Amino acid sequence: MNLINDRWIPARTKTGEKIKIAPWQITEGMGTDHEIIELAAVRPDFNGALIQFLIGLLQTTCAPKDNSDWRSWLNTPPSAAELKKKFAPITFAFELDGVGPRFMQDLNIEKEEKKTEEGIANLLIDEPGEQTLKQNKDLFIKRDRIKQLCLSCGAQALLTLQINAPEGGRGHWAGLRGGGPVSTIVLDNNLWRTVWCNVLDVDELAIFGTTEKNDNADKFPWLKETRVSAAQTLKDEKGKKEKTYSNTFTSQDVNPCHIYWAISRRIRLCIDSEQCICDLCHQPGQRTSKYYTKPYGAKYTGFIHP
Repeated sequence: MNLINDRWIPARTKTGEKIKIAPWQITEGMGTDHEIIELAAVRPDFNGALIQFLIGLLQTTCAPKDNSDWRSWLNTPPSAAELKKKFAPITFAFELDGVGPRFMQDLNIEKEEKKTEEGIANLLIDEPGEQTLKQNKDLFIKRDRIKQLCLSCGAQALLTLQINAPEGGRGHWAGLRGGGPVSTIVLDNNLWRTVWCNVLDVDELAIFGTTEKNDNADKFPWLKETRVSAAQTLKDEKGKKEKTYSNTFTSQDVNPCHIYWAISRRIRLCIDSEQCICDLCHQPGQRTSKYYTKPYGAKYTGFIHP
């Protein structure tokens, strides 16, 4: 499954019809009853993550040169075919499954020792944690609700966790945004205008990173080995012990677009060949029911997110 080429994003048209689209289709049907008005995921936190996904795609591939350039596309949107052509050069980085780099997933975790296997429900940020289950305190959100997901919902869950990850125990870091799914988004009257209203021009974007770092891996960190951030205990000038972390990321280490694609958790989805009925959207699809994880992935410090 490729997250640029394939239709996996739930959306709603002007008539209220719920459909799935590929990201380059957000301008299809403009000015007709088939115009796409908004995202329509089964969870609000998924909608928040998907809007950032679309903003990030446009920011990475189509950042306007200046305000005049930005207004031109706001008033005269590009065609779906034009967007598909713009996204084409980075399509290789958005494979959800297969061998090699996978979207927002650790490159080598399957080959490593001491990895943990988790049920797919643990990707959901409101799922009860180990301590809650041990103390039998899963009162409002029960355990064992979610045992399998289709690839569309699996991709949305992975994206949502990597963008909004809260602290997840020792070595499982909060995401670059600090650990919460609340987003402030400028809204307009259709999906295209909502997304484009949140895109910055190249000069505005430049303050969020180092533009000279322009390799694909500086934007999409899953294209290379994880920057593991091991814990160290050091002593300050007065001999007091304090914990620090090696290999932390700062905005000087990455391209500005990296902020949209940051991954703090070491995760690799296990994708089955079997079909299933998804426990979230209740639609048929290829199944993912577990994932591998390890602690001490990328630790982001001092970032500002737009």
